[in-house]
Amino acid sequence: MKKKKIRKRLEKAAKARQMCRIFTAGDSEEASRFLPLAISEELVYMIKDGDPEAYGYSVRSLDVIEKVKIEKEEEAPAEMAEKHASAAPELDIADWPSVFRSLGKYGRVIIVESEKLAKKDERYAVGKIEKIGRRQVTIRYYGPDTVWENKRWKVPYEHITWVTADSRYTEVLNQYVPEADRAAAAQIDREEADAGEPEISAGPKEA
Repeated sequence: MKKKKIRKRLEKAAKARQMCRIFTAGDSEEASRFLPLAISEELVYMIKDGDPEAYGYSVRSLDVIEKVKIEKEEEAPAEMAEKHASAAPELDIADWPSVFRSLGKYGRVIIVESEKLAKKDERYAVGKIEKIGRRQVTIRYYGPDTVWENKRWKVPYEHITWVTADSRYTEVLNQYVPEADRAAAAQIDREEADAGEPEISAGPKEA
């Protein structure tokens, strides 16, 4: 499907609060189900399987979507879809920098993926937004042992295809993020915004 048609179909589903099957090149057999919430020129904001408690809220690049199929209305109860949509965090999805600025205010653990780098080792990161630049974002890894790692992932926006927040997995990790880190992220975000700087920093600066 052409990108224009994909966007129009997603817009229709979002307006009607209908679930979609979204096909990408990485799908081995069956496409994943998503409830689209909003669409911009390049991105779609959605909930996998319409289940935010398990999968959280995601923003995905339209570039990796090859086909969209809207499910029948009875397969996606409108009242439940509306409830999930109304509870979704407010995100600016104009572009990837806007998405990360929105998420950076919360100081929470997120998942950043690059399906375009799937054949390389570093194709995804679980951690906190540390720095938002004009061309790339810096993510600080949060390890499985619930401590900050020295490792950072500096990923150009052109490589990012999927960002997830508030999933069951990230919420477990968020329980171990010190409150001071979240407070610092919010404070740094406000200071940078007030100063009108071209970049926004969030999270701990120490290595």
